[in-house]
Amino acid sequence: MRRARLDRGDDLESQLDDNGLGGPEDPAAAAEWNRRAAAAGDPVGLFNRGLDLLRGRGTARDPEAGRQFVDRAAAAGLDEAQRLQRAGYDWREVTPDADEARYMPQG
Repeated sequence: MRRARLDRGDDLESQLDDNGLGGPEDPAAAAEWNRRAAAAGDPVGLFNRGLDLLRGRGTARDPEAGRQFVDRAAAAGLDEAQRLQRAGYDWREVTPDADEARYMPQG
């Protein structure tokens, strides 16, 4: 079932792993799902991959690459990506206050 979701560009697996739903929280696995969805050209996957790189959550922090993924998602018409661009790529703009501490960049 996981493969079928990836083929659709669905980010559900990433959400499950990132939030520890159905198992322990696994930011690295979530980042891998986002990477795969981005590689498939899914706008949400592109956006989430960009956020992972901006935050350094589950992957090495790389703000330049993160901005490029967000730009691709924005060019595909994803509203949240366009909002993040307008905020100068400050990931806190699209992160609920209650979750901010868990997404603080690690590197």
